[in-house]
Amino acid sequence: MTRKTASTRTGILMAMLAAGGVAGQPDTGWSKDKEKPALLMGYVILGEKGHALKGETVPVARIVLEHAQGFSDASCAGMTMSNGQGSPVSLTLRPNPDSRNMPITLCEVALPFAKKHQPKGELWEISAQSKKYSVRLPTVSNSPEAALILGDTGCRENNAQTCGDDWPLPTGMAQAMSDSLLKTGKPGLIIHVGDFKYRGKNKPKKNGDNDGTGLKWQNWKADLFQPMFGDGEKNNLLGMAPWVVARGNHELCDDMGNNGNGWFYLLDPTSAVAGDSPAMIKENSCQGVADGMTRPYRLDFANGLTLVVTDTAGLNETREVCDADRQKQVGWYQEMARNFKKERSSAWLITHKPIWSVLGSCDKAVFGNPTPQASLEALEQHALPENFKLALTGHKHLYTRFDVNPGEEKRRMLQLGIGHGGVALNTKAYRGCLKHEAGKSFKAFHADVAGFSRFGFVLANLEPDGKKEELKGWKLHSLALDNTKGPKWGDLKTAEVCAYPVKPGKPACEIRDKSLFPKECSSCDKVAGPDKVAAKCDPGEDEE
Repeated sequence: MTRKTASTRTGILMAMLAAGGVAGQPDTGWSKDKEKPALLMGYVILGEKGHALKGETVPVARIVLEHAQGFSDASCAGMTMSNGQGSPVSLTLRPNPDSRNMPITLCEVALPFAKKHQPKGELWEISAQSKKYSVRLPTVSNSPEAALILGDTGCRENNAQTCGDDWPLPTGMAQAMSDSLLKTGKPGLIIHVGDFKYRGKNKPKKNGDNDGTGLKWQNWKADLFQPMFGDGEKNNLLGMAPWVVARGNHELCDDMGNNGNGWFYLLDPTSAVAGDSPAMIKENSCQGVADGMTRPYRLDFANGLTLVVTDTAGLNETREVCDADRQKQVGWYQEMARNFKKERSSAWLITHKPIWSVLGSCDKAVFGNPTPQASLEALEQHALPENFKLALTGHKHLYTRFDVNPGEEKRRMLQLGIGHGGVALNTKAYRGCLKHEAGKSFKAFHADVAGFSRFGFVLANLEPDGKKEELKGWKLHSLALDNTKGPKWGDLKTAEVCAYPVKPGKPACEIRDKSLFPKECSSCDKVAGPDKVAAKCDPGEDEE
């Protein structure tokens, strides 16, 4: 048989993926031999060397091999990968914590930063078992100038959401996101603030697994990997940019669908190839952390941008402050502050559960999440270092912008809640002013809030300063699909644009399309945070 070109092999692979098949021609990446793997896809996760909170960023490429029953995990042995520049690199096996329910193999390798940006990524040739395969991976820049930010993207697959015309991710959303990122023409990142997989949560448990034996990978693929892979070429979000990921409550180990093993295997950046110790790898696993908080990690880039990712997946959300969670979070924050250099010009906090949260209509606003607020209040300056002026969160299934103490010297981080990426929407968006009363655990503050209940995402651009072409800061465009139901999702609309860093005395964001937001409340709602502190607390079953 003559050897097909890389594009032909990739095209057949994409067709097979779309059909959900596994069989195919040996030289396309799909093996007829049941004892050999079928190459599925590749992606890059950004991690930090040793989780040291000092910012040494490591791009980790992961290659998924989907295989039939009986295939050994030793498949990564002897496997190499090359993009035609320099010597081939050897792939290493990533241990599978649940091969019964995830019958796949992950091979991984640390990659260098790319010297040249290619918007659609580049093809790598993989040599394995005397065969040649192709996979598209992103070129990873050490100076990202764009970021696609999304969250809560999976589908519930129940009465609330059927995963048909009520789920935009595989149709309107994925295309809109890939088009938007490509249009920038800039090296970028994809930042996901958590809740990747929802399917399987309401299905009967079998052998301790909510999905049913062997179905967990199929649900992960349906909820995340297949929509993000797209057709494998022009809308392949896995191949366009490296991913920065935060764990959501739907990636907990013993709750919300038991998706922890999938998270730690597929997405968590902890890895031996990234310089993490065996102790750290064990700690960041369901066996090590269960549903507690994993250690945060920090990513520094050459253009001054820093991202700090913290795990709030299991953080308590009751109407009282959970002291155990607060103490652990304060410890991480204090370590982050000690290691943070003042010359880092731009720092973003990325986490799943919001620091500030509000739902409801005017005069009926319900304010929440006292524990993360109390954690910040417990710090020396009642805040993270001044470089931290932006928080990216999700969890609440809508878009919400929180500008706390605007116009004041002690302005807090601007928080964007980006939980409207695909899962069934929460319709209790709030728009107005909040006044938070002082208490034992909280200082008084006020906030400008604007939210909407439409599917969407945020696109951030690092913009030049006029004719001098000097980089002046980030513009964050909150984008929303026009329609709330498919299959035709309508045009992509700009809801508002936020500036980072925010200029003193200026509003953080400017609403561009008021039709997407609810009517603004005529007066400020007064809300009070609870002062009760609980020594022991249970986060319980969270509807989000």
